[in-house]
Amino acid sequence: MNKIDHWLIKGGFIKMEKAIVLGATGAMGYALVHRLQSSGVKTYAYCRHLNRAKELFGDLNHVEVIEGDVRDTIRLEQAMKEVDITFVSLNIPYQKWSRELLPLFEEVFKVAFATKTKVAVVDNIYSYKTNEQLITEDTPREPETNKGKLRKELYLNMQAWMKKGLSIVIAHFPDFYGPHADNTMLQQTIQTALAGKRPLYLGPMNKKREFIYTFDGADALITLAMDETAYQQSWNIPGTKPENGQEIISILQRLTGNTKKPFVVRKPMIRFLGFFSPFMRELTEMMDLTENPVFLDGTKYEQAFVPRVSTSFDEGLRQVIKQMQKPT
Repeated sequence: MNKIDHWLIKGGFIKMEKAIVLGATGAMGYALVHRLQSSGVKTYAYCRHLNRAKELFGDLNHVEVIEGDVRDTIRLEQAMKEVDITFVSLNIPYQKWSRELLPLFEEVFKVAFATKTKVAVVDNIYSYKTNEQLITEDTPREPETNKGKLRKELYLNMQAWMKKGLSIVIAHFPDFYGPHADNTMLQQTIQTALAGKRPLYLGPMNKKREFIYTFDGADALITLAMDETAYQQSWNIPGTKPENGQEIISILQRLTGNTKKPFVVRKPMIRFLGFFSPFMRELTEMMDLTENPVFLDGTKYEQAFVPRVSTSFDEGLRQVIKQMQKPT
């Protein structure tokens, strides 16, 4: 059955025949390309690494890979003028955020405005204060980290573009995990467990944390993007029921047979590694979210749309392991 048959829109339905995914080879980008093409939507996978994209999407129908950088506005405009909706899932390394995050998004918004393309943005929870509260869309943004302050500035920039007339819908997600979500915290745990090593777990084991299976997130964002009334707003998309580290490790032990004691990495160790690695240096401040997690309240989405069916941790981890075990 066509996946779009599941997306029951309560507002004004937007016909989507063509879509482009910017950052298509990243965690959420990969899931978006799969969900869109499986629904019969002509999907352009826009990314910088052509070979990687062909490896991921080469056997899919309705997908055309476009090699390009969003800084190449001429090429970007040529691609975006062909589509109904642009899905923005840019993958910028932490160490480049201060220089690239805002300028890259600004280029995308300029091109979207020029081509009159609607924009669906994948956003995170960094702009919220880390104090273990349940966050609604109206919760004040009081970030304490440098990356959180950048995400807040990006949010304000998006609001400014909305006032200019650009149609933007913003979805806030917790941490990702899923097939080919290689640069995510939980993915490191899965990879090390599957390799027969001590599972590497970032953050305290006793703290419940929220993760979302990327294909669930893609379904929710596409639902929002296809509803005219969802635009010019932010929406929280929670993950599965929060689990603590021990609960996650227990599931992995059952699925992999690896019963080795997890190797728990806390903020002091990340800070030390930061002396040798720019990425680890930038990751240090984000470890606050592992010690003081933020949880998303999805009431607004659930009241506006048909309730989502979330993939259980057990099934989600099973699917990730299945993908990792496939021969390359």
